[in-house]
Amino acid sequence: MIMSHQGHDIEKTHLVNWTPKHTKIWEIQRNQDYEDYMGSLLKDYIEGLVHDKKLTPKPEKYQGKHKIELIYNNGDTNGKI
Repeated sequence: MIMSHQGHDIEKTHLVNWTPKHTKIWEIQRNQDYEDYMGSLLKDYIEGLVHDKKLTPKPEKYQGKHKIELIYNNGDTNGKI
């Protein structure tokens, strides 16, 4: 999101979760709706921080679809993380 706002054409990124016992890699597609949702929450937070305004106790949950896919998993098969 930040790199795209700086003029870089980013379509996807990868999140790697590594431990000594397993590795998982998720591919995350760019999601403008989710970026807009997060941007509005961050804007509210900044307003509260800078102008000492009360924050929304619990913002509405994002209703859209996340574009995340687990593309690599060598973790255990017992369902433990």
